[in-house]
Amino acid sequence: MTRPSLADRRGPVEERGVARVAQHVDWRVVVDDRTFRWGYAAGHLIAEWPGILTLRATHGGNLMALEPAPGAPNVLVEKVRHGAAAAFLRAQSHRYSLHASAVSRNGNALVLLGDSGAGKSTLADRLCRRGYDLLADDIAAIDLRPDGWHVLPSEANLWLDLDGSSSKTPSAAPLVATEPALVEWVVLVGFDEAAPTLALRDLRGADAASALFQSLVRFERSPSVFERELEVVSDLVIRTRVLEARRPHDVPADVVAEALSALASQVGR
Repeated sequence: MTRPSLADRRGPVEERGVARVAQHVDWRVVVDDRTFRWGYAAGHLIAEWPGILTLRATHGGNLMALEPAPGAPNVLVEKVRHGAAAAFLRAQSHRYSLHASAVSRNGNALVLLGDSGAGKSTLADRLCRRGYDLLADDIAAIDLRPDGWHVLPSEANLWLDLDGSSSKTPSAAPLVATEPALVEWVVLVGFDEAAPTLALRDLRGADAASALFQSLVRFERSPSVFERELEVVSDLVIRTRVLEARRPHDVPADVVAEALSALASQVGR
């Protein structure tokens, strides 16, 4: 059966704002006019993902209005709403998110970090096929609780390159988490043609902190923000086991998923 394109999946968005997002905005922070920007209007925060959606919120991160762009595919709007937009709102109250895929089993989370194209979503898919529940596809919201850091469930779809064209389409995850899961494992994944096969190694100290720090989702840069982020990263390094998994392209994702699943099945750290 032919998979419908994004253009064929346009539909009404379930949750819309009660009022239109302000049109006259003082854009203070422009990451890239084509992908994201945010600013202020009438005392409120405005964040825009051009061609996808715009939101208005209080300075504390309470959503006031959410307006999909005309003609934006519903699946893309939902992805941004549950991913980047949710992370933006959380950031206003000093809550954190990671550029990561995440899965869970038995209440424990395995978080996959890495550059774009490193295979995070593909590995999450393979792990879900081995009994893991999907928590997040590419932005994982994390909260600190008394027993440690937890990933909150946020997505039911994985965006995968199914035909080798580098164009990703949403695919329903085999299993989906409904409860937060304690972060036990963080794995930095990537390709390395110099590696003869899959290479796993523990990351400690500055190496572990660097991997986590670079993966934090951030919407502004200031000394106070960096200071808070360093505290978060230091605590994550103390509480979790951080690994690096590197492989040449000819090592299948299933091999990596099997190895990570075996590691995550170990008792303790």
